[in-house]
Amino acid sequence: MATGRKKWLPVFGILAALLLAAAGGMWYWERNRCSVVDEAVSPDGRCQVIFQEKGTPGQAYGGTEGRILIRYDGKTVQESDVTIRNGGTALRPENWSVLWGKAGPEITLTGSGQEDVVLSFLYGGGMFAGYTQEELKEEMAARYEGARLVEAGEGYDVFEADGLRFMVQNDLLMRDNYRMELFRYLADSYFAGRNRSLTYEEQGEGIGRSYIPVVALSSSQSPEKEWFCEDVVNCLLACLEKLPYAGNEDLYATIQIAYGGARYTYAPKGLDTLTKEDTAGAYNALYAFVEELSNTAYFQEKEQEKAQDGSTDGDAQEDQLTEEQMQYAMALTPECTWTDENGVEYRMVGIDRALGSSFYVMVAVAQEGDCLFINADPYLGDGGTARWLSFLKDGRTGFSCLAHSGGSYGELYRTEDGGHSFARVEYPSAMAKLPDGSYYNPFVMPESVYEEDGKLYLVAGQGADGDYYGEEGFCDGLYESADGGVTWSYVGERPRTR
Repeated sequence: MATGRKKWLPVFGILAALLLAAAGGMWYWERNRCSVVDEAVSPDGRCQVIFQEKGTPGQAYGGTEGRILIRYDGKTVQESDVTIRNGGTALRPENWSVLWGKAGPEITLTGSGQEDVVLSFLYGGGMFAGYTQEELKEEMAARYEGARLVEAGEGYDVFEADGLRFMVQNDLLMRDNYRMELFRYLADSYFAGRNRSLTYEEQGEGIGRSYIPVVALSSSQSPEKEWFCEDVVNCLLACLEKLPYAGNEDLYATIQIAYGGARYTYAPKGLDTLTKEDTAGAYNALYAFVEELSNTAYFQEKEQEKAQDGSTDGDAQEDQLTEEQMQYAMALTPECTWTDENGVEYRMVGIDRALGSSFYVMVAVAQEGDCLFINADPYLGDGGTARWLSFLKDGRTGFSCLAHSGGSYGELYRTEDGGHSFARVEYPSAMAKLPDGSYYNPFVMPESVYEEDGKLYLVAGQGADGDYYGEEGFCDGLYESADGGVTWSYVGERPRTR
């Protein structure tokens, strides 16, 4: 029996060795087998790049092994093993992208657990080491007529074409920033000589530098909002003539709006369909954004004022005047007045004039003729024409309108301390539509404020140039306020009765 067992031992050993060899072979095959994930072919059809996965995906949050195979004119010229950290999942076409350069393909590998990895290969095999200066010159001359080298640098050169200087990077794709420099030039050209500030926020360095336009919104008045939106849309149109939206989406991704000491980021809408004949989509999207940001900024300002102990609508303007100045103001004929139930007369008196605008003081005069106080700057430094002044029953809350541009539009001012200080008050746009579909606010001239059923109502007219007709004919805009006239909401149109 013992002899029989010894006879079988070599057999068992051979079988075990065979099983181990088979298992090892299976393990080796499983680890090194390659499956195609995706492939790409060059525009001329001569180069094929194959993206493969080796073995099976790694452990969770680990690396998955892959291989890049380069074939040129039917021959394999290079193989490169790669590892992609993609949470241990199988490789997908989304894990890579291919761009075709003059000398070979540039491959970007992407994984959820890693930064992008960029690999540059040559069509004949090997890794890319840079172009000669002559090759750069030849390519730039082909891209941009008359392009010439003006300055050689380390890693990039400076070229000039069409009067613009731009940088060219000595990478496989010969990337350049001509588009970005042209975009800035076109925007600068549009705003040159226009009464609006245009600056840029620069991001990145070298070839990756970008210029984000920063356009100033001067005020929240409806005419300014409309001019601002027209300026921005017309600037974009000027840029689109030379730099069409398709292929240049990155240039038009964002602009910044400078308003009230802050900046607001806006992503222009409707540029893929923007034409000179059809601007309403892009214009209206911007108009709605500007309307929202101006209202938000106003509300935030009011909240900050409430948070300050003892704050009022504005800074008190009871500057010390000489006796001579006081007598002069008392003697002048006021532009508008309001008399309360105690006989106190409040007068808006123009004491200076420049460029067609008057600058005012507000004088409070007792029934006996004595001067109670003088607000030396009720309109906070602005000039125009004082149209009306009124107070509510509480005797403290009052409103006034300062008109501009010959009565084309006006601003609403509010006091809550009997006229000792005032603040500008915002009210929203009615967002009516012009014949081309563009938004605008026809109700630009505050006409009166009155109380009814515990609420305040503001009637805003169309100013001297108004020509808007609603469903019931020529009309005013009606607004209401539930907080004493600090903020307003649009109610609707009100037919003009006078």
